Amino acid sequence: MALTSALGAPAAAQTPGTTFLIGGVPYTSTACAPEWGSCRFTGTRRVAYGVGTQWLFRYATGSQDCKSAAFGKDPAFGKKKACYTTASTVLIPPTSPNPAPLTTAQKQAARLLNQATWGATATEITRVSAMTPTAWVTEQLAKPLTTPSHFDYVAMKGPLGTSEHINAFMESFWSQAATGQDQLRQRMVFALSEIFVTSAVSSGIDTQAAAHAAYHDLLARNAFGNYRQLLEDVSLSPVMGIYLSHMNNQKEDAATGRLPDENYAREVMQLFSIGLWMLNQDGSRKLDATGNPIPTYGIPEVMGMAKVFTGWTFNGVQAWNAPMMNNPAITSTSAKNIVNGVTIPAGTGGAASLKIALDTLANHPNVAPFMSEQLIKRFVTSNPSRAYVGRIAAVWANNGKGVRGDLGAVIKAILLDTEARSDANLTSSTYGKLREPMLRFGHWLRAFNARPNDGVWTIWNLEDPVTSLGQNPQRSPSVFNYFRPDYAPPGPILAAGLTAPEFQITHETTLTGYSNFMSYASERGFGGKILPNYAPYEAIADNAETLLSRLNIELMAGQMSDATKQTITGVMNTLPVTLANARKLRVWQAVFLVMTSPEYVVQR
Repeated sequence: MALTSALGAPAAAQTPGTTFLIGGVPYTSTACAPEWGSCRFTGTRRVAYGVGTQWLFRYATGSQDCKSAAFGKDPAFGKKKACYTTASTVLIPPTSPNPAPLTTAQKQAARLLNQATWGATATEITRVSAMTPTAWVTEQLAKPLTTPSHFDYVAMKGPLGTSEHINAFMESFWSQAATGQDQLRQRMVFALSEIFVTSAVSSGIDTQAAAHAAYHDLLARNAFGNYRQLLEDVSLSPVMGIYLSHMNNQKEDAATGRLPDENYAREVMQLFSIGLWMLNQDGSRKLDATGNPIPTYGIPEVMGMAKVFTGWTFNGVQAWNAPMMNNPAITSTSAKNIVNGVTIPAGTGGAASLKIALDTLANHPNVAPFMSEQLIKRFVTSNPSRAYVGRIAAVWANNGKGVRGDLGAVIKAILLDTEARSDANLTSSTYGKLREPMLRFGHWLRAFNARPNDGVWTIWNLEDPVTSLGQNPQRSPSVFNYFRPDYAPPGPILAAGLTAPEFQITHETTLTGYSNFMSYASERGFGGKILPNYAPYEAIADNAETLLSRLNIELMAGQMSDATKQTITGVMNTLPVTLANARKLRVWQAVFLVMTSPEYVVQR
């Protein structure tokens, strides 16, 4: 394909030697082919066709026919012509303009979007660049729920038990993550699902797509609501009731020695509310007089809380969308000693006992710092400063209107805090978080406007760490999620007293699996049917710097180092655009290299 075709400047005299000049450019002194012949050479060369002072030029890779038809016209009609190549390989000058410098507004918008959504897009970066962060977050908090709901989508699929039905929730999950306009809610739901965990793995709800759909809808309804209501809705969810075994939990029986199941009683305290250790409001541990951390609860409190969660059962036949109802016949009415020295009196019914227990947990002083720090880790950084945690805990305790546990106010404070928005943190080696695999994949779907060619998001099973992401919605291995919020890998991070939760699923196998997964997806889409729209990128792919600048802002918020830019542009420039599909190859290669680079994988 001709990238340049023009009459050349007068040539210098063709004297013996290694090269001669045409238009000031050195060419081999020996013709590579006479007219009607064909040149063969290595790499990409600029080929001159003509004689004397009359020349046409083309860039070619590997070979070039030496005839007028190949160059578009005859440069010297009636004269004997020949072809000559440049003395060395050349880079084809791009026709796309060089990239404009990225603006501060673009970088700040992309950074906010990458923290608070399933991934920045070119359109949103442009739009949000003209807004303040406060305006964007406020706008997102007012967005309605995406429709159809997960539960309604599952209801539209095949009969119970069919593969279409079993996998329907995952289809709906990725559809909402990739295309939902309520992106902050979508990310908040994902964060909450990693704290208030239910899973299909080793549970009685493994094939119940409607159950998982109903549970995620519950999280979506509560995402910007009040924590106390969320805690109640989670506790009475039949999905959670089956997963953590407090559905049909029976009261104690002195005659048989039976005691209530303690599973949910432990997790609602340890994971969903107050944690294991008493905390200061900045999230640091309180210490006793001997310098030891102070437990939040002990065995008596677990036993008392277990009695609270007796008597709860389905409110209808597998009514996944309805809260469990209380069956007095199997509900404990004995006295219950719970946290903070609270005792629920004997004779208190199931609903009243639950209210006292959840009120006590929601008002416990630990909840604000414990939950605030977990949410900061899910959105912004794995190692927030104590001051950052303290500021968010203060908003949790009082949203400015006397309301405690306002999740909308909390996420707004997290994203607008100076520690989230200031560029000063970008150079800190302890700031930021490892992007978990699902978020990286979701970013690819959004950034490149990937869409299923048949309208169905058949992204079903991603948990295989060898060939896929090693992570899948509703498939965490236990109630402790795919990774613990306080996990630190052995080595410098652990030694420094830091945490890096996502590193718990990051090792040789998962790194190789992710690389293989993205290599395939970058080129062929997911499963060959959920396909990206690379057309805008192919249009500028002849200029490696321009293409990479666009990927830099959309994927990395303009944070790519010069060293990484040089490495990736160098690789792209080994693919001459004269090759068939060269623009596609350059885009595939650039997307893959950026999304597997350490600088992308760590979000700052």
